[in-house]
Amino acid sequence: MPFQKGRSFYRLKKITWEVNENGCWICTSHAPDGGGYPRHKVNYKGKRISHTMYEVHKGKIPNGLIVCHKCDNKMCINPDHLFVGTQADNMRDMCEKCRKFITNGEMNGQSKLTEEQVIEIRSIRKTQGLSQQKIADMFNVSRANIGLIVTGERWKYLSQNGAKT
Repeated sequence: MPFQKGRSFYRLKKITWEVNENGCWICTSHAPDGGGYPRHKVNYKGKRISHTMYEVHKGKIPNGLIVCHKCDNKMCINPDHLFVGTQADNMRDMCEKCRKFITNGEMNGQSKLTEEQVIEIRSIRKTQGLSQQKIADMFNVSRANIGLIVTGERWKYLSQNGAKT
């Protein structure tokens, strides 16, 4: 379908997919965005293909609602697998399907510290009174990270004395 901007025309790249064993239409024509959803450009703006497919097959997405996947497959663009709801609806759906997976502490792939180090940091701060910057330099992390650890905003599940809560 051509669009006109001034005197220039361009065509949308054709959306293609393959159907998997679950009936998902797995988008094969467009790459996923950083969140894992296939995107394309409509009127020079990036848009998730699942939104386009929903609108083409089911109508406009009401204001304040988002497009959710029944199948939990981000690359799926099958309109029968899409529904609209609030972010709260989406989170409830995730929890009901036991997809909520939160890793704390060392199990988090972005963690730079171990539980032992966090306990040591809290102890050093309490007993030696070193500055957050000195402690940060000792453990090769940011001063802000140390601040969040000593106030208990990070590594919340470890009590201030090191016991797991």
